Amino acid sequence: MEIYDSPITQIVSEIRYISEQISLLIKSAEIIFKKNEFEPSGDTTVAGDKSGSLNNPNHWFPEFFCRFYTSDIYKEVQMYFSVILDNRDKNRSYDFKKPIVSAGYFLGHKNPSELSRKRCTWHVYADNKNYEGRMCVFNPDNIDWKKENKNFSILKSNAFYLEDITSSEVLETKLLKPFFDDFKSEYNNYKD
Repeated sequence: MEIYDSPITQIVSEIRYISEQISLLIKSAEIIFKKNEFEPSGDTTVAGDKSGSLNNPNHWFPEFFCRFYTSDIYKEVQMYFSVILDNRDKNRSYDFKKPIVSAGYFLGHKNPSELSRKRCTWHVYADNKNYEGRMCVFNPDNIDWKKENKNFSILKSNAFYLEDITSSEVLETKLLKPFFDDFKSEYNNYKD
């Protein structure tokens, strides 16, 4: 069976290209996180909420990609950077029509290493969500998570549509510089 010139081969090639571009984006973000004293936590796995099960083909390709970051200086903080591609499960809370890039932080977290990958998609659940870079705040008491998962004081994030992040410079100036400025201000208030 000859499939090399088929549309399927083209689609697979495009998926691989998208994956490579997402990898470059996450690596660019990682440089900026490191400049701000945050290192990647865990292994290099970035694909979130995927499955290889025959009975779950909708989860074969990830819905999102993310990376968590911690710091020796900011010990009660866990940060994340994520690329959310779609709403494959038709979740009512997801109201975006295009892929987004998001950065977020959990402040006052008792054990940052215990966060699950799915939490890096929280921006789409925020009541005041936007995709223009404004910071969104989520009160842990208003989150429908198990009590043991609500062990943080503040959860904030910002986001842009992926298509608006056209270079590393845009990533830094539009998304991550305002993100880190907000974090530092919030952290200083938290410590006082």
